Amino acid sequence: MALDGSPARESATEGAVCGGPGRPEKGCVKKGYVIRKADLPALLERFAGACDVYAPVYEDGVPVFGGPEGVAWDFPKTVVPPKEFFLPHTERFLKFRRQGRGYEVQPAGAPAPTVLFGAKPCDMAAVDMLRRVMLEGRFKDEGFEERRNSVIAVAVACETPDRYCFCDAFGLSPGSTRGADLMLYPAGDLMYAVALTGNGERAVGLGGTLFAQASPEEVAGAASRYGSRDGHSAGARTAGSCLTGETVREAAGRMATDFHLPYWEEASERCLSCGICTYLCPTCHCFAVVDRLRGDVGTRSRCWDSCMYSGYSLMAGGHNPRPTRLERVRQRFMHKLVYHPERYGEMLCVGCGRCVEKCPVGLHVASVASELAAATDEAPGGGARMDGVPASGARTGGAGVGGAGCGG
Repeated sequence: MALDGSPARESATEGAVCGGPGRPEKGCVKKGYVIRKADLPALLERFAGACDVYAPVYEDGVPVFGGPEGVAWDFPKTVVPPKEFFLPHTERFLKFRRQGRGYEVQPAGAPAPTVLFGAKPCDMAAVDMLRRVMLEGRFKDEGFEERRNSVIAVAVACETPDRYCFCDAFGLSPGSTRGADLMLYPAGDLMYAVALTGNGERAVGLGGTLFAQASPEEVAGAASRYGSRDGHSAGARTAGSCLTGETVREAAGRMATDFHLPYWEEASERCLSCGICTYLCPTCHCFAVVDRLRGDVGTRSRCWDSCMYSGYSLMAGGHNPRPTRLERVRQRFMHKLVYHPERYGEMLCVGCGRCVEKCPVGLHVASVASELAAATDEAPGGGARMDGVPASGARTGGAGVGGAGCGG
């Protein structure tokens, strides 16, 4: 069910957008609209009259989702991805109370209708990847499905992708529409919009007269500016922005054919097991389930966890199938580039660049793919890294910013 309680799927024969939230279907009509940038504050006010509204804001100089007051209209990439709106950092499943020899169970309430405004295209593509994991298998995560259906996701094309990202290496672009309900393309003083789903049309309906119809040619012209990262990125190139899809595929092929690559020993020595890569990754979804009991009353909750922690795979009997950092580091990147593609036909990365920017030792998808593609068994890492730091050397901080450009 969608925000107003009606089915999310609508009839394409009536000229409406159809498909569930974030999932437009083939044959559906995608309507185009235009809105003035000066009217965006008024648009959020109208959203707030019907839903909870979250947009990028700066808190203590850090971009996060909050508001809707003090919106950062340059739509920065938030430090923590918006996956927390669909897979919360901590989520209470149920509350229970002991009643004699049994229990009284109270399930969690339904999520509130929400507008997520200003999400990055890569982050919404990540949400759609999570949707496949949570909903397409034998078992469905009903909580994830309820939250996805309750959110109108309004994505904004990246006018200036930052120097850490590499979305194009994974088949995306600054204007990718995957996972979004309503897509906005900045064009001067205007925003051209495409309603991709029923929830996207409902967002336009909430905006009312703030939106005007736009021709397919106008929308296509605005969207064409965002088909590639070329000419958009700002600042010095990094290990992330230098990455190519060919390099990723070459590295994945090598990982798939040799499980015991010597490279993993060197790479794991650099890892601090801090877990920041998993907590800031929009596609990571490791979690733990925790029961807390006080007297006769308790709760069961799910919270984010990290496969980089030594206790993540520890079993009750004391056995740990990944007892050292080597196994854990290898598992993380094998999952992203080998195991997930084997199951879902796509790599579990959208190239957002958060790991490139935040990993204190420069061990991230871009560096691993680049090093493995160039590596030899005798010299793990293949000599100099893309950021100029030797693969065998200790990292002293920063995020792999190269001053000489790609391949320099």
